Amino acid sequence: MKLFLLSLLIVIGLLSKSQPTDRVLSIYVDENGTVWCGTDTGMLKKVGDTWTSFNTIEGNNETIVLGQVNSLAPQFTAYGSEFWAATTYGATVASYDVDGISGATNYTIASSDIASDSINHVMLDENNFRYFSTDSGISVFAGDTFMIINDLEDMGNNNYFNASVASNDTIYIASNKGVGRAVYNGVDGYTGASTWQLPYQYGLPSDSITSIFISDDNSQWYGTDAGIAKHIGDKGKDDWVLTLKSADLENTYINVIAEDSAHNIWLGTNGGLVKLDSDIDDKNYNQRITTFTTEDGLPSNVINAIYVADSLNMWIGTDLGPYLISKPAVSIDDLRTITQIPFSIYPNPIIDKLMIDFKTISTQYIEVKVYSLSGKLVGIPYRGIVNSDSRVTIPMESSEGYTSGIYILRIELEGFNKTMKIIKK
Repeated sequence: MKLFLLSLLIVIGLLSKSQPTDRVLSIYVDENGTVWCGTDTGMLKKVGDTWTSFNTIEGNNETIVLGQVNSLAPQFTAYGSEFWAATTYGATVASYDVDGISGATNYTIASSDIASDSINHVMLDENNFRYFSTDSGISVFAGDTFMIINDLEDMGNNNYFNASVASNDTIYIASNKGVGRAVYNGVDGYTGASTWQLPYQYGLPSDSITSIFISDDNSQWYGTDAGIAKHIGDKGKDDWVLTLKSADLENTYINVIAEDSAHNIWLGTNGGLVKLDSDIDDKNYNQRITTFTTEDGLPSNVINAIYVADSLNMWIGTDLGPYLISKPAVSIDDLRTITQIPFSIYPNPIIDKLMIDFKTISTQYIEVKVYSLSGKLVGIPYRGIVNSDSRVTIPMESSEGYTSGIYILRIELEGFNKTMKIIKK
């Protein structure tokens, strides 16, 4: 079903006078509102309305050449905020603050036990393990040690494009020879390695897996060069609940998969941006798919990256630059006002309590929710009325059920939700 983009979404990617047209492969928006983009020639950074580009980072002991930056992933530690960049010259971790990058380290086969210098994708799990998909296996960086997963049945030393980890510590790996699976047991490392391929995993549109995504309900979504499939559970021969191919999608090459706050699934394809409604199933899918293209205002039909910043903002990376899309019924003027965060949160990392100071907001009801990294609701520590100059104190002692680790904090106001990662020491 074809609808006009502007009837559902407001595209505001051209608000900046210096909008870049680089090929954007990955996007991350940090807690300061800075937009970081990986491109085929380095990186872009947006602060306010100003974009800058760079292809080197000053490391702790060297100048790091980035090359093509395929993927970005944030990491929050006791030392501060960092992001990992998967590049064609290794894996780079960079420290940053509100003023920009303050230091960096590059991991290559010459300086570490990483499987390859050609890194296709990086992700972190709730154990703070870092997973690097390379052209020679999956490297897992746990603490200060690299482990390599490259012995998956029928896959060999293969080109791995992407990986995602479910809440049960199962890693799902995308390759051009099917889906690889392995389970981390905390003692022997990764065991139970297996491969899902056609014809046994009948729900897969193809064995060429281009992207994998684990949604909030722990469903697995597999993007391929011939469509997308949804699977639940761990029985590969069963429970394929949805498969969409060329008869259902205008373009079947799936570059990236994401989920918004309303649990709609978004697909970046080589033929546009696709929205799958949250209630889509194998019976109603014809009425639950919407495709947006350049005819609707997008700069390019090739969508390489999607980053859902919050309930109002979604960034996409295209072959002709980054683009910001707002959600329905929000005007550009309203969006400018709403996205000026009306509160401050501190300290982070947290020892025993978190403070939220509200600034210029009207008197209203709010809710504060805390989730685990896997998406499980840990608690709702505050429900109530606030106004300008209010302070809300959130107890986060161990006795309240908050062990040391990383959590997702969500603050829900009238017409605006803010989500961020917090660290409990």
